[in-house]
Amino acid sequence: MNEEKIEFRFVGIQTMSKSLFPLPELKIVEGFNFDIKAGVRVQAIQGLVIMDVEVKIMDPENLYMYGYFNVWCLFSIISFEKVIRLNEDGLYDVPNALEQTIKPVSISTVRGVIHSNLSGTYLQNAIMPVVYMDDFKQELPQTKLEAPSISEEKVPTKKSKKERKEK
Repeated sequence: MNEEKIEFRFVGIQTMSKSLFPLPELKIVEGFNFDIKAGVRVQAIQGLVIMDVEVKIMDPENLYMYGYFNVWCLFSIISFEKVIRLNEDGLYDVPNALEQTIKPVSISTVRGVIHSNLSGTYLQNAIMPVVYMDDFKQELPQTKLEAPSISEEKVPTKKSKKERKEK
């Protein structure tokens, strides 16, 4: 089957969360284990598919977490409405070919984000390994993102000094 080419642009990288935890006293860093998960999010209003990548940097025995990163890679999908469709469960179907293209790109991008953030720390030699997609099984659940609706009642208004004092 000949699949139609899906056109997209890499439009953003957002570090959603990052933490570096103190090294326990007398602990010698002798290696690292990377727990990597990735999942697709859809922001239909802006025509975006987002690869949500979560990385935990652990000791080799997975007993202590040295660091944590959650990074989103944003992709603008050309002809979004034709490519990404809402299914009966209320989730967007992202074509497998698109997901299999943007996942390794995103994981590699996150490798660079982590490396630049760890420079000069005790984790500066924690370089995330290359991830082979055939072996990659860790998935975050798919979610859809929509801009929150703001009703007129919730829109803040500027109050006079007298109104503020009355409260």
